[in-house]
Amino acid sequence: MMMALTTVATMIGSAGAVSYSGVNMTNGISRRTLFSDSPENISGSNKPNGYLAGTTFNANERMDFEFYHHNYTGMTKRFGIVVQNGNSTAVTLTLHNKAIGTSNPGAASELLMTAPVACNFFKSTATTVTIPAKSSQFVLYKDVAKGLLVNGKLSMTSNKGNVYARIVYGNTSTAASTYFTKEYENPVPADSQYFSGQVNYAQKNVTVNANDITSFMLGEWKENKNKNEYDTVLSTKKDSLPKLAANFGIPYQVTINNASGKRLKITPNWSGSTKVANIVLKNAAGTWYTTGNITSGSWYYPLSSNSTTLSIVIPSANYGNLHCEVVS
Repeated sequence: MMMALTTVATMIGSAGAVSYSGVNMTNGISRRTLFSDSPENISGSNKPNGYLAGTTFNANERMDFEFYHHNYTGMTKRFGIVVQNGNSTAVTLTLHNKAIGTSNPGAASELLMTAPVACNFFKSTATTVTIPAKSSQFVLYKDVAKGLLVNGKLSMTSNKGNVYARIVYGNTSTAASTYFTKEYENPVPADSQYFSGQVNYAQKNVTVNANDITSFMLGEWKENKNKNEYDTVLSTKKDSLPKLAANFGIPYQVTINNASGKRLKITPNWSGSTKVANIVLKNAAGTWYTTGNITSGSWYYPLSSNSTTLSIVIPSANYGNLHCEVVS
């Protein structure tokens, strides 16, 4: 049963004048994650087809992927993840989790899509795909009408090496194999405001003793008090933002000790650039859900035991600097 989360009314920005303590984070899930958001906007000045980010699989390695892009090309484009099997025999891909969606531009509309995409990703169940020898195919995609935003998430394992995955966009008729030809050996250039690259984590863990710390920040940007929140970046596209600011789409598993009977007050960065916010939570019973959009105030999560664990995800289209405070 979902624990009650109450809301009381009362794009990355600075944390402002909010007082909080730094916390030390660890990798709760050590797994490569490829995140593509640079360039965020694909326009008519870009080529008709392009590859945005890519990587090579090791045998039996699980990897996560996320992409977040606006289609400003003036026509419908297919955005997705293509996989090439370089082996002389078929490969089996396990798609552990996947979700994808589109929305009109603007933070309010986008968050009503990206938060459910993140939630549906974590709630999804595994399927398998077989790719024949020396073949390529899309394993996740959406045909995105002009002017819309697309957000996709995938967690995938290949049973063999010599397998390549790329996040791409292009004409709806473009074959998956096209994106692995010599014409596409270089990715679309990055925009320095946004991140495109690989990190070595798929979850960050933080434990807080409420006897010592009652106020802390998730998605702190720029880095100031928190430790190891963005460690480690394995690679970035040339000229990309160097780190995945706010860890969009990455769960924070938060354990609060010595706070039974109190509440965790979760407040977006209203003093910064935030005008609307929506996050994803997993409660102590393991249920994933979205909070819904708010334009002021805070969410309150009950801390019902002496040690309460929940997960908090900041979906893409939010801002960072999510303030958390243990209150009565």
